[in-house]
Amino acid sequence: MSILEEQNLQELKTPEIIEGEYIVIFKDIWNRQINEQTALQVRELRNQVLSANRIERESILHTYDYAVKGFAAKLTDQQFEALQRNPRIERITPNVMLGLATTSTPKSSSENEQIYLSASSSGSGGNWGVARVGGPLNGSGKRAWILDTGIDLNHSDLNVDTNNSASFISGESSNDGNGHGTHVAGIIASTGNNTNVVGVATGATVVAIKVCYDEAPSQFESQCPASSIINGIDYISIRAQSNDIVNLSFGGYDSSTNIDDAVINAANNGVRFTIAAGNSSMHAEDFTPARVNHQNTWTLSAMDNSDVFASFSNYGNPPIDFAAPGVDILSLWKNGGTETISGTSMSAPHLAGLLLTVPNDISIDGYVSNDPSSSADPIAAYTPLDVTISGQTYIDSGQQGTWTAYPEYGTGTYSYQWAYRNSTSDPWTQAGTDSDTFNWTFHNNSTVIENNYIKVDVTSGNEQASYETLITVSPSQCEPGEIMC
Repeated sequence: MSILEEQNLQELKTPEIIEGEYIVIFKDIWNRQINEQTALQVRELRNQVLSANRIERESILHTYDYAVKGFAAKLTDQQFEALQRNPRIERITPNVMLGLATTSTPKSSSENEQIYLSASSSGSGGNWGVARVGGPLNGSGKRAWILDTGIDLNHSDLNVDTNNSASFISGESSNDGNGHGTHVAGIIASTGNNTNVVGVATGATVVAIKVCYDEAPSQFESQCPASSIINGIDYISIRAQSNDIVNLSFGGYDSSTNIDDAVINAANNGVRFTIAAGNSSMHAEDFTPARVNHQNTWTLSAMDNSDVFASFSNYGNPPIDFAAPGVDILSLWKNGGTETISGTSMSAPHLAGLLLTVPNDISIDGYVSNDPSSSADPIAAYTPLDVTISGQTYIDSGQQGTWTAYPEYGTGTYSYQWAYRNSTSDPWTQAGTDSDTFNWTFHNNSTVIENNYIKVDVTSGNEQASYETLITVSPSQCEPGEIMC
C-alpha cells in the first residue's frame, strides 16, 4: 500500500460518529433465525432491557428483530455503562454515518450537489451500460428493493410498490428528494415510456427503502446512518422473496460488523444483494458492506464504456465479484427527470437487473483493463446462447456427411438434439444423439438435386438455441460429383 493510500485509509477509518447514539446488539441465542416467533422473543427481551435501564421510548431510534437482534438508541453515559455490563448484550457501538469523504468522492455537477454514497462526477454519456450487460430484458413480475435515498414515487417510468416502501429516516418519507435512489432504480427497472432511459430489467417493480437523508445533516459529510441501514435490511429480510434483489449503493468504513452481519444473516435467509464496491480507489475489503462475501451477495466495481477500470473505483477480488458499467451512466432522476452520473453506485444495479431476469445465464464477457489489483475483475453480462453448424453443404446420395455444432455463451454444460428433414414441408425427424458432432447419410432417388436440412437444438442452463442448415444432395442416378444427369 502506498503512503497516500495509507493516509487516505486512516482518514476513512475515522468515521463520522453521531454523538450520543448507539447500536445495541443482543447475543444471538436464536441461531440467526429470521421468523416471527423469534421476533416475539427479541421484543420481549428488548422491553426488559429498556425497562431495566430506564431507556425512554422517545430515546429509541430503531428496533431490530430479524437480520440482527437489538436496537439503536440515544443513551446517557450511565445507560451505556449499564448496558455494557448486561450479559445478554453482545456489543454496543457508536452510530456512524456511511458515505465517502468528498476528497475521495467527487461531487456531481448537476443541480443537486449531494451525490454522495458511491456516485462521482457527472458528464455526458448515454444509456450504454444497459446494452453492455445485455439488456434491456423483460423485468415484468420481478421486484427490486432499493435501499437508498428513496425513489421518486411518481416517476412515470417506474413501477413503484408504495405499499412495501418505507422510510427509516426520521421526518422524511420514502420519496426521493435527492435523486440518487431514483437513478439506481432507473438502471434496474425504467420502462422508458416517457424518457430515453430503459432499465436492464425493464418494467420490474421497485420498492423504495429510504435509509439515507436527502441531504447530509449540517455537521456531516455523509448521509446514511448505520442504524437506519440496519433497520432497512432488517425490514426487507422478512419480506423479500428469494427471487427478489436488494441493491445497496452506499458504503464506508465502520469498525463494527453490524451492517455486515445484517447482510449475511439476511443472505442466509435467501435474500440476494448487489453491493457497490465504493469510490475511494482503495481495496474494497476495508469498506462495509462491500467487504461482505456470501453466495447471495455480489460486490461490483466500475468500468467505462471501453471496459477500462474506473480510476475512482475500489478494487480487489475478493470481495469484488464483477465489474459493471459505472462511468457516465444516464438514468432517471427525481421530479420525473433524468441525469448522467458515475460511480460504483451505478455498477451494482446493472447486475441487479441481470439477477432479476437471467440469474442462471450471466456469463463473463471479458475482463477490465487497468485494474489496480493483481487479478482483473470479470465483466458480468448476459449474452444469449448461440450456436452455428459447420460441415458439408453438398453431398452425393448415399454419402455420409458429418456436421459439428459450435455453441457459445452457455452457462453450463451443453446438450445436443439433432434432427433432419427432406424438405421444408416435411416434419423434423429427431436423430436421437447428444453430441456436438452428427453423422448422417441422405439418399436422393430422383433425377434432380434435392434440398435436405439438418438442425441442432442446444441447451445450456435455462437457455436453448437452434440452428438449421441446407444440405444439397445429388441424385442417385448421377455419377459421384455430378449435380445433374
